[in-house]
Amino acid sequence: MVLYLLTYHGVLCHQARDLFSAGSVANPKNDDNGGIYICRALKLIETEMREAAAIMDDALFVEYWGESVLPEKRIVRWLEKADEYAKDWIPSNELFID
Repeated sequence: MVLYLLTYHGVLCHQARDLFSAGSVANPKNDDNGGIYICRALKLIETEMREAAAIMDDALFVEYWGESVLPEKRIVRWLEKADEYAKDWIPSNELFID
């Protein structure tokens, strides 16, 4: 994400790691309900992820994924890729299920 922000938008974000790793990111209500941290964090930004997938330049998908993906298929393709990499859970069973 840091490389994307710098390369495509000229934004240097020194605290990018903290934006996604701080405890309050995945648990802003501090309710300590447990669960998989990354899943909780991603559920909170599903709307923004859908918006980004719809408007991002296809060249980015070619650059980072090595393939061109139509905007309406990007979330499905991301879930396929996430399922391949995830350990101890299956993202497609919990994210973007609406």
